[in-house]
Amino acid sequence: MCLYYIKKKYIIPRKGGVGYKCMLKNGPCYNSPVFPGTDIPIGMWVTDYNKKRIEEEFITSETYRAGFHIFTKLDDAEMYGLTMINTVIVKVKYNKVVAVGHQEGEVVVAKRMLIIGEI
Repeated sequence: MCLYYIKKKYIIPRKGGVGYKCMLKNGPCYNSPVFPGTDIPIGMWVTDYNKKRIEEEFITSETYRAGFHIFTKLDDAEMYGLTMINTVIVKVKYNKVVAVGHQEGEVVVAKRMLIIGEI
């Protein structure tokens, strides 16, 4: 999952909020459909320690720091979920935002995330 274009990047991570993410359900836990393998239970903060930089896909080939891609609007997450097999939408809290951009809708890229529950 890569941003199509970047609106803002932050050297010092910004505060968070609440958003929506497409996930694969694995029993009581959830996994990323793009990078599966790590079970994330509801109610536990997880941190992306990846130092990798991701290249934006379309306009400038600018880079941004890797992190959890989280939709700011439920409708956008649902539309993106239609393109993936067996995904569910979860509501998440996030913080340490390192970028904001567009990918089937507005997306924040955050270093920390907590799954609140399934929609």
